[in-house]
Parts: sequence; structure tokens; C-alpha cells
Amino acid sequence: MSCYEAFNFAAAKFKGIQQKYGRDAVGGITSSRCTNEETYLVQKLIRGGFGNNNVDTCARVCHSPTGYGLSQTFGTSAGTQDFDSVEHTTSSWSSAPTRPPRIPCSPRG
Repeated sequence: MSCYEAFNFAAAKFKGIQQKYGRDAVGGITSSRCTNEETYLVQKLIRGGFGNNNVDTCARVCHSPTGYGLSQTFGTSAGTQDFDSVEHTTSSWSSAPTRPPRIPCSPRG
């Protein structure tokens, strides 16, 4: 299948979804790793191509439930670890297997 055939196939599927379920049935979500330009292009596609404003970011979609859970559990949606305790940790973590480990560090240097 050529890229043009694939594009036309995807466009027909999106159009079919909107015809069956309404214009607002299709939307887009951008990543926090997207550049401003990439996010702008997604917004242009959704607003111009799909005719709605159903555009969001992972920051609100992913972290909103986290903030709610923290506030319900600890009374605050802010971080619950202070810098003094983090300075003494010996652990590191990675957000994905393809990314390097993230070592906790203090903003004091």
C-alpha cells in the first residue's frame, strides 16, 4: 500500500466515525515531548480537518488523576518528598527502558 492509499484509507475511517457518531467523536492528544510546532500541527489537523476543538495534552490527561489522588490521600497534589530526604537516596529510576536512568538531584547544586 502506498502512503497515499494509507492516507486515504485513514481519512475514510475517520470520516466514517464522524458520520456515524458525530463530529466530536474524533480528537487528538499531544505529548509533553512534542515541540510547540508539532503540537500546533496536531491542533491544526483536529480543528481544520476534523472540525472540532477536541485537542488535549498528556500533561492534563495523565497528571490530573495523579494530582487528584495525591490531594485525596495526602491533602496536597504537590510532591510529598522533601529535598533533604531525596539527597540521601541511593536509588535511581527510568521512565522507560529506552531512556537513561534519572538520578534524583537537589536544585541547590
